[in-house]
Amino acid sequence: MVRQGELFPSPVETITVDAARSEPRLWIRRLVIWETPEKILQDISLRRGLNIVYSPDPGTQAAILGQKGGSGHGVGKTLLCRFLRYCLGEDTFAHDDLRRDIQSKFPEGLVGAEVMVKGQLWSVIRPIGATRKHIAQPDIALGDLLTSQDDNADIALYFSALNDLIADTVDHNIPGSHEWKRWIFALAWLSRDQESRFSNLLDWRHPDADTRSPVRDTSVDQRNIIIRSFLNIMTDEELTAQGQRDALSQKKSDLTQNISHLKHSTQGLSGEVASGLGQAEQSGVEPLEADVLLKVAQENLNATDNTPADGTLKTAIAGKREELEALVSQKALLTKKQEEFDGLIAIQEDHIGVLKGEKANLDANAIKARLGEVCPVCSVPIDEALAEGCGLSHVLPDKDKVEQDASQVETKITVCKQAITNYQQHKKNNDTALQNLEIQIQDTRQQIENLEGRANQERKDQRQKWFIAKSLHLQAEKLVKELEQLKVDEAELQDVPEKEQQLRETLQNLRSKHSEIMTRMQELFVYVCQGFLGDKEAKLELTGKGIQATVTTGGTAMETVKVIAFDLATMFMSLEGRSFLPSFLIHDSPREGDLGESIYHRLFNFMADMEGLKEEPLFQYIVTTTSAPPEKFVKDPYLVLQLDGQEDENRLLKTSL
Repeated sequence: MVRQGELFPSPVETITVDAARSEPRLWIRRLVIWETPEKILQDISLRRGLNIVYSPDPGTQAAILGQKGGSGHGVGKTLLCRFLRYCLGEDTFAHDDLRRDIQSKFPEGLVGAEVMVKGQLWSVIRPIGATRKHIAQPDIALGDLLTSQDDNADIALYFSALNDLIADTVDHNIPGSHEWKRWIFALAWLSRDQESRFSNLLDWRHPDADTRSPVRDTSVDQRNIIIRSFLNIMTDEELTAQGQRDALSQKKSDLTQNISHLKHSTQGLSGEVASGLGQAEQSGVEPLEADVLLKVAQENLNATDNTPADGTLKTAIAGKREELEALVSQKALLTKKQEEFDGLIAIQEDHIGVLKGEKANLDANAIKARLGEVCPVCSVPIDEALAEGCGLSHVLPDKDKVEQDASQVETKITVCKQAITNYQQHKKNNDTALQNLEIQIQDTRQQIENLEGRANQERKDQRQKWFIAKSLHLQAEKLVKELEQLKVDEAELQDVPEKEQQLRETLQNLRSKHSEIMTRMQELFVYVCQGFLGDKEAKLELTGKGIQATVTTGGTAMETVKVIAFDLATMFMSLEGRSFLPSFLIHDSPREGDLGESIYHRLFNFMADMEGLKEEPLFQYIVTTTSAPPEKFVKDPYLVLQLDGQEDENRLLKTSL
């Protein structure tokens, strides 16, 4: 068989390794999983170069009903990748259900790694059980870190060292406030979720994976900017211009929507104002015509404001109130007279009682207290009336005869009774007058109420007219303002195409400055695709939508090949010192996409050949698989771990989850 190396140029002929590189800037040399601090479940040694984690699928041999068997899936390959990511700074290692299951089975469980960062050894240990201890220290082995009593093993220093792998110039292109955000975003790209199925360049973290990664909150445009920032093909000027382009696009949309709204609104307003003012309705009203409507509306409002209230009702109400006051005063006088008549009748009745011997004498002071010093009827002093008799009587009293003739008593009694009769007649007449007066008072009050009701209605009508006039004036003002805004927006919208063209040219010119880097990226991308597919169509270009990759064979797009080739081309850019990213990749089950077996085998051969760039590989590529690699890779040094689902002992955590 002709070897792959003879089909296309060898790596050393194609990739120019940065002379300053003697080892990968990041690689993991060991991963340990503890059931308890005293008991190790797995101790996995990793190497620079190609690392394969293999879980064979038993295939048709296990397709017998009732026979115990496994599938190669669910044995811990993805969990291993998640443990690696966890040791490299990700917040969690599994979704909630699986994490709780692991915590319940391994309450003291730990996972740790020995990580080489820029040539320095860092050991890190993180909990997978109920403990909350996270520790990391440089220049110490994992076993020593586990038993160390050093309280200063702050894991934050380790995360800072990882973050420093990426130039801080990319920070302002990465959204969010995560303390180590540039590394967390780089890690997401360098270790894609298996659930994303290698379907898109920008799909790094899948919702179903529940990684809590801030990548999930970013847009496609933001991830495009992040990719370009990591590849050093994004300048501040271009980012600014792109922001201006996006803002202009949004502004164009807003202007178009606003113009449509203003046209509809001004058409309706002009009709309402014209109709309300008794003007002829117009279509397509112009600003000058709107000014005329506003002037008419102002005059209408002024006329309504200046309309005097009807004074006739006001005068009538005042007159009736005076009339009512006079009637009430009369009623008070008549009521007082009624009380006086009651007093006079009582005096006469008391006097009769005295005359009949029922009472010893009349109390002049009591009578004065009731009626005053003078009789209110005959105007005779009370003392004189008591001494000489009532002035109303027609019988002239004879004092001497009264004293001598006992019959005078009967005469006096008769006189008193006559007085009582007279007083009662006066009271009756007075009562009739009071009743008539009360009728007049009620009638006057009703008249006042009716007049006030008419006045209130008149005020309401007047107020309503003012509100209508004011509303028409406000609508006319709004019409004028909206027509002015419409004119401004239409003029601004006319300028948008020219500004769009200017920004397109600016962005094209700025992107052309990256032509050297993009040309090299394109060459490496094509080189990888040729290694997988032979002489097939592959293209990588920088467009207004970001980096666009295309791989086709037989007219069919090869999505998985495209993503894997892009990741590997980026790794090789790192080897040449053209990228901010370390030459490190984790690919979890890439065969699960549309990668054919022959292409899949070429991937292993290709990466093994890449190890020959230097005596010691300058990258670390970790790949998990259920599909069998070429036979020569299912052994040392490439095979770092083999898992099997048929027996729990051969699973990653030695148990079924």
